[in-house]
Amino acid sequence: MAFIVSNDGSTLKKYQPEEDETSALEVVVPGCFAVIGKEAFYEAYNVHSVIIEEGVKKIGASAFCACGMKKITLPKSLEEIAYDAFGHCTKLEEVVLPDNLKKLGKSPSPFPLSPSRKRLLRSWIVFLVLLRRRSNS
Repeated sequence: MAFIVSNDGSTLKKYQPEEDETSALEVVVPGCFAVIGKEAFYEAYNVHSVIIEEGVKKIGASAFCACGMKKITLPKSLEEIAYDAFGHCTKLEEVVLPDNLKKLGKSPSPFPLSPSRKRLLRSWIVFLVLLRRRSNS
């Protein structure tokens, strides 16, 4: 596998699988990238698991859209998840949001959720906001 990166090396712009990489893969995104860019893993059907190392601060819009992953590990350093970051990831089973997360993309949702799960996520976000306000006062 290879990554296409920005000129300054801070942004992973595109995941580029090797031609012979057709089986299910686990991809590790190194912490040297501050940002996983817009549509970086778009339609990466063969990626089934992603581990993002500490140091990554932002996941861009549609970064993993229509990816085949079932599992993703997010770092504590992550501060922002842009809109539709995990859109159409229908196999994604669970995402544990780090405590340090400051910004979660709005419409469309960053996650592929059913209506009942959307309600749960909204309730959880409201709870977190209230909890943070309470701890700051």
